[in-house]
Amino acid sequence: MKRIVIALAVGGLLLAAGCSNEADSKPAQLNGLQSYTSIDDMNSDLANGGFTCDRTEARDTFKYAAESIACYHDGHEYTLALHLSDSDRDSAISVNETLLGNVGLAYGLVAGANWTVNCGDPDRCQNIKQILGGKVTANAGK
Repeated sequence: MKRIVIALAVGGLLLAAGCSNEADSKPAQLNGLQSYTSIDDMNSDLANGGFTCDRTEARDTFKYAAESIACYHDGHEYTLALHLSDSDRDSAISVNETLLGNVGLAYGLVAGANWTVNCGDPDRCQNIKQILGGKVTANAGK
């Protein structure tokens, strides 16, 4: 009887050790509701999703951002920004809509809880949205 119990216990351990859940190896899908305490945290989520910056440059914070960096990826510049309030985040979006959209120039942003990524155009924003979630505000221009 002891041998059966030991054999079952060892078999169970071997079975558990040999099985892996493929979902555990993939990063969780983000929905845009996540808040970040630092740009590094947001950049880390992008990297976990397969989007890495070739290089980054610290940016002086602009009027509506508490912290921001320029991320260069595949020959394009993306601006990652953290905002202290919904109002600041919404104002950052509005500036692009007003200055660029109203004159027919292309622009694109992905916005989440306390963050935005200025992607420059709608197509590049879709790649960011697939990783971080959030809402795309964009115009392809004329």
